Amino acid sequence: MENVFYDDEIVGRVRIRRSGKANRIGIKLKEGNVILTIPQKQQAEEGIRFLQSKRSWILTHLKKEQVMIFDENTTFRTVTFELKITKSPLSSFHFKLTPNLLTVLCPQQLDVRSENSQAVIRIGIERAMRMEAKRILPKRLMLLAEKHGFAYSEVSVRSSKTRWGSCSSGGNISLSYYLMTLPGDLIDYVLLHELCHTKEMNHSVRFWKLMDTVTNNKSKKLRDELKKYKTSI
Repeated sequence: MENVFYDDEIVGRVRIRRSGKANRIGIKLKEGNVILTIPQKQQAEEGIRFLQSKRSWILTHLKKEQVMIFDENTTFRTVTFELKITKSPLSSFHFKLTPNLLTVLCPQQLDVRSENSQAVIRIGIERAMRMEAKRILPKRLMLLAEKHGFAYSEVSVRSSKTRWGSCSSGGNISLSYYLMTLPGDLIDYVLLHELCHTKEMNHSVRFWKLMDTVTNNKSKKLRDELKKYKTSI
């Protein structure tokens, strides 16, 4: 049974498994990954059409996956700050972002693990990540573009939960602020991935050769490492 990958514009990266045992096309979600199984006798195009017809189902069920619970004992870090949650006599939540630290003050009378509290905390963290992403990512993208001789039109930071980044045919690059949850080398990998798309708008052999050139032949290693992370918190 062989594995290849397909990048869907809505769902993101999908692992395609060719199986001689399967009798029909199927979709499985595992640890945030989408796996499309296609019987050996069926055309790949049939599998892709089936995948596209199930986009809504896939996104709905991906959202239902277990999410992190934030409380006083949670360890959560981004590349620019660490999270600290503490009880406070204040009557409402208060967020303070300083160099290397995001402090969340939670009202003493509230259950920090309740659904409502978690929603407020998550929104606060995401706002901080967006701010930091806008401060960090465009500059880093420009540096890498200059270093490796790439040119792009515009860059934007968005809240995408289906992909780390994208590049349009016009050279416009979009980056998810969830990139801030990745180690620095993987952030660079994603940025270089999108920059390579300014020259190769596909995942052909030429694209991966270009990726190997700009990553010192580490593109496969970094790609495999990236699969351990997800675009959500």
